[in-house]
Amino acid sequence: MKEKFTFLDHKADIVFEAFGETLEEAFENSALAVFSVIADVNQVGGGKKMDFSEKAPDLEELIVNLLQRLVVESDAESIFWKKLTVKKLWKTKSGYSITAQALGGQADHSIGIEHVKAVTHHEAKVEKKNGLWTARILLDI
Repeated sequence: MKEKFTFLDHKADIVFEAFGETLEEAFENSALAVFSVIADVNQVGGGKKMDFSEKAPDLEELIVNLLQRLVVESDAESIFWKKLTVKKLWKTKSGYSITAQALGGQADHSIGIEHVKAVTHHEAKVEKKNGLWTARILLDI
């Protein structure tokens, strides 16, 4: 798999689809797409790590909740993220759970690109198609 994510046309906000051979990889590439909207990830430093844990009744809510937490913590802690590693993603009796770790560095606004206000539930979709997991997400900017 070559392409990790692609941006789609939208009038006012940003929509992307992220891909993965596994569900975990689709979640990681979705995070990378969000990080790439916020800052130039190739220039983001390292040294900052944060663990995340989320639960939700379905995959769409799980990915939106996780990505929104990453955006909120980025703003609150003045961090630009560059990588998310999914530690575990599993089905539970009531839905799904995920644990992950984000890596990034102190926010440097000279490499900032766009401020993401929110990760929305509108148009959110996670599915397996053509042998790849695909996550479609709309970002409010």
